Amino acid sequence: MRTVIGLVAIALLAPATALAQGAPETARTRGGLALEGELGLGGLNSQNPSDVDLSSFGATATGRLGGYLTPRMMLMVMAGVTSGDFEDPDFVGPGGTLAELFLGASFRYWVSEKFWAEANLSSSRLVIERLGRVDEQVFAGTRLGLTGGFVIYDGQRLNLDGRLGFAFGGYGNDVRSSSLWVSIGLTTK
Repeated sequence: MRTVIGLVAIALLAPATALAQGAPETARTRGGLALEGELGLGGLNSQNPSDVDLSSFGATATGRLGGYLTPRMMLMVMAGVTSGDFEDPDFVGPGGTLAELFLGASFRYWVSEKFWAEANLSSSRLVIERLGRVDEQVFAGTRLGLTGGFVIYDGQRLNLDGRLGFAFGGYGNDVRSSSLWVSIGLTTK
């Protein structure tokens, strides 16, 4: 857990350091409507007191649609999924699929020309589907995420950036989820 907290802190402190150094104003004009797609790899963990803790490694995909409030601030609607297979703790072999689906809003702030930080809040569903069983467990809850990004390519119409993110979900009855991911995003501007 310390590693996860450390990685998230680095992702968020690097842009803050640039801001503290008096980062220059945005050279390129950002404005209007933005469409974004994100693909990556990540891990998802579920803690449930009435069941075993489950961990999976898999893919994450997110889409966003929103607009620039200023050249440095964006507000977006987002939808996505993080999903992966988990090992069954009762016997050796595949156990099923663990997935988190979410729909919510995100706020992004560009702290410099190359770095940004984002916070998002989503309504989410945690789905546990076990192999060999007809029923699946679905928990409804809320997910809070933090993401840091850095620009790899800055074109006139598109940005390509690398991202590191962390999210925590709460689903009542002490059911929780946490996820960590690394991804690539493409944003229109």
